[in-house]
Amino acid sequence: FLVESAQSWSKLLDFLKENKSIAEKLIDIRLMLEAKKIEFIKSKLHEISDISKVAIDYCSVAVYGPMQCMLKGVCAQCLQWQIDPLTGERTKAVYACSWQDQPLELVDLSHLVARHDNTKTMELINGLVLDEIDVA
Repeated sequence: FLVESAQSWSKLLDFLKENKSIAEKLIDIRLMLEAKKIEFIKSKLHEISDISKVAIDYCSVAVYGPMQCMLKGVCAQCLQWQIDPLTGERTKAVYACSWQDQPLELVDLSHLVARHDNTKTMELINGLVLDEIDVA
């Protein structure tokens, strides 16, 4: 399922209610969404467990770090803060380029949103340059 909005989340829940055998097997979730939408999903994950009566064992988030240094860990443009799930305090910064999928409970979502907002300008410029040189 591609969850892009509250409406598509509702459709997913309706599907799981109608197909409880699938819901009961759903224990591992991978989120590949915009950073701002991940916060919404995080606040709603309990709804899947409410339907299936099975706890979700693992949920990961694709944090997508830019690979300016080609995974050498020297440019630091991809640093992603992790937090203590109990206190919400930042504990360490990790290189997102080499650890693309991180456990949801460890990701500092506010930092992820800010980091993604910072890279939008570079993505726009790269797109304009590629359009200009007509890369096929």
